[in-house]
Amino acid sequence: IVDLTQIDSGIVTQVGTYTGAGLRQAHNLAIDEVSGFAYVCGALNNPSMGGLIVLDLANPVNPVFRAFWSNQYVHDALPVTYESGPYAGRQIVFAFSGYFDTRLRILDVTNKFNIQVIGHSDYPNRGFAHQGWLSDDKRYIYLNDEFDELDFGVPTSTHIIDVSILTNARYVQSFGSGLSSTDHNLMVEGNFVFEANYTSGLRIFRVDSPSLVTQVGWFDTYPQNDNPGFNGAWGVYTKLPSGNILVSDIQNG
Repeated sequence: IVDLTQIDSGIVTQVGTYTGAGLRQAHNLAIDEVSGFAYVCGALNNPSMGGLIVLDLANPVNPVFRAFWSNQYVHDALPVTYESGPYAGRQIVFAFSGYFDTRLRILDVTNKFNIQVIGHSDYPNRGFAHQGWLSDDKRYIYLNDEFDELDFGVPTSTHIIDVSILTNARYVQSFGSGLSSTDHNLMVEGNFVFEANYTSGLRIFRVDSPSLVTQVGWFDTYPQNDNPGFNGAWGVYTKLPSGNILVSDIQNG
C-alpha cells in the first residue's frame, strides 16, 4: 500500500502491506472508487483458487477482508457502482474469466455475503477473455481476448458486447486494426478506445456506433513486426489530468 499524496514532490511512501485472507498470490486488482471496495483478481488462497477477494477500503491503509468469490478464475475485473437508471445503487463487477470456460461474467456484488452471477456473454473464437472497459453511457463493453489471434489465426479482434440489460448481455460484433497482433489492455475516453496491441503498439479507435469503428491513430512502440504474441505494448493509461496517454512496452519501456 503506497501513499501517493506527495508524488508531485517526488515522494512516495510504502505505508502498509496486505497479507490477509490467506492470500498467496494474485494477478492484479481493481477498485470501485464509488463504493470503496477493491477486488483482487486471480487470487490464490483457499478456497478462492483464482477467483476474487473483496476488500473494504474504508480505511485505505488497513484493508478489511469482506468476501471470497471462488466459482471461477477471474483474470481481470471492472467494478462499477451504478448511480442512475434501472440499476441505481447496484454494485456490479464485470469479470473477465480467462481459462476454464472463458467468457465475460457479470456479477452483482452489492451484497458481499451473497455475490450472484446475473449475466454472461459468449463471443466468437473464445480463447482467453482478458480485460475490458465500459462505454461512458454503460451500454457497451469492449472486451479483448488475449489468445484468439494465436489460437484461431484471426486478425486483431476486440469484441463489443451490449450490456444495457445486465441479465441479457448480447454480443454485437468485433473490430480491429486489420493486423495480426494480439490485443491487450484497453481504456475508453468518450467515443475513443485506446488499446495496447502488443507488437503493433498503441492503437486508437473512434466509435461512432458499434457498426462504425474507425482506427484514427497509432504509436508503434514495437516496430520489429506485427506478429501475434506477447512482445511489445502491454498496457495503456488515459486518466491523467493532463490528457497525456501512457503506454508501456515490455521490451522498449
